[in-house]
Amino acid sequence: MHATQHTHVGHYLQRALRERRRAIAIAAVVLILAGINLAVIGASIGEGDRADLVAKRADTARAFLAAESGVTITIAELSAGRTVPTGPLTMPGGAQITFEKSDVAPPFDVTVRATAGRARRSLVVRIE
Repeated sequence: MHATQHTHVGHYLQRALRERRRAIAIAAVVLILAGINLAVIGASIGEGDRADLVAKRADTARAFLAAESGVTITIAELSAGRTVPTGPLTMPGGAQITFEKSDVAPPFDVTVRATAGRARRSLVVRIE
């Protein structure tokens, strides 16, 4: 080989190595970015599940508090000599309460059903 050919081949190999290193670096960056994207997507999906769970728990608490309020309303109405409320009542915050009496005269049960969002809760009060 002549000196010029030897230099030319060496230059070609160096350039090929640089291009190969550059391609490897670009591939590594792409893989790192893909990993970060997957981590962010996974975290956001988990947050959505947690947010849904928190909303369900809040609806459950609102439904239970509304049912307790219905019991309080029932006791207050009967203590004042009035009858058990009929028809649905809407509480502040949007919870709905319904009352169901098992009999006309005491002793009887009053079932108070409350809904808030998709949550439903029932309480039964025995009136004697």
